[in-house]
Amino acid sequence: MFPHGGSANELTRWATAASLVEKGSFEISWTRDLIGPNVDTAVLNGRTYSNKAPGVAVLAAPFYAVTRLFVGPPDASNIRVTWFVMRFAVSTLPLLLLALWLYRRDADGLGLAILLFATPLFVYSLLFFSHVFAAVTLYFAFRLLYDTRIATPARCAAAGTLSGISVISEFPAIF
Repeated sequence: MFPHGGSANELTRWATAASLVEKGSFEISWTRDLIGPNVDTAVLNGRTYSNKAPGVAVLAAPFYAVTRLFVGPPDASNIRVTWFVMRFAVSTLPLLLLALWLYRRDADGLGLAILLFATPLFVYSLLFFSHVFAAVTLYFAFRLLYDTRIATPARCAAAGTLSGISVISEFPAIF
């Protein structure tokens, strides 16, 4: 029932975040010894890059950097720890904050429980994918625009920023 973690998709995102902190680059060929050959990559001019949208990896990089202070430089023994922290901060925590926000706005408790636990939404947020994060940011963008009768420039700018973050995290979010 609960995801195992460490898929090619997740490891590519981990490698991108680690590379941003360690090398200051999106190029991830140096992680091949740590995570093995990866199918979710693209080779351009002899350099290896993730073929996934970079938003989640960029947002996870500060969490990787803080975790790295405690676990040391990346090696096979600490990938799971840094992956867990990044996944929790960027994938699971936004969903839990959305649930808390909905609950404080008098959303039905049973409806929230069904949303989180009778659908694969919560379980899917336990992976280091960007789908749940993109959905949460798009939901908040729509709420910023449609919760009031008058859309102020500040609310529109905030909604646009959230939508942009969603798109750079998951390209199909543009639709």
